[in-house]
Amino acid sequence: MAFDTASIRFHFEGYFAGVDEELEYVGGCINNLQFDPNKLGFHEFEKLCERSGYKNVIRIFYRRPGFLLCDGLKPIINDDSILGMTGEMYLNNGFIDVYLEHGIDDVVQVELLENGPAEDHNGHEQNGGLGKDGF
Repeated sequence: MAFDTASIRFHFEGYFAGVDEELEYVGGCINNLQFDPNKLGFHEFEKLCERSGYKNVIRIFYRRPGFLLCDGLKPIINDDSILGMTGEMYLNNGFIDVYLEHGIDDVVQVELLENGPAEDHNGHEQNGGLGKDGF
């Protein structure tokens, strides 16, 4: 059975939590996209993700239809994995769920104080922008 268009339900801006049968994708958003499965390779899939505005993606998985999240996640890493995903879509009426893992957007560097509060250049104690009482 061939499809002219197929649907990917993207799960993005959430995160994986739990273990084994308790594994779930928490929070985030869902976006359905239509595409021609006969013209999809890994490079085209990456472009599809970029055009859809998905940012800071570090890993991508699809879930095999009929499987729990813990048993059915397959990484999308190359053309072979795209072919595997497309094959699974044909078994599921042209539909598949894809999950995006995102990296941390902004890194905040925190300095630990070993010897008490910092002092300014004049030897005055600084409270790092906290209120008068340090709160």
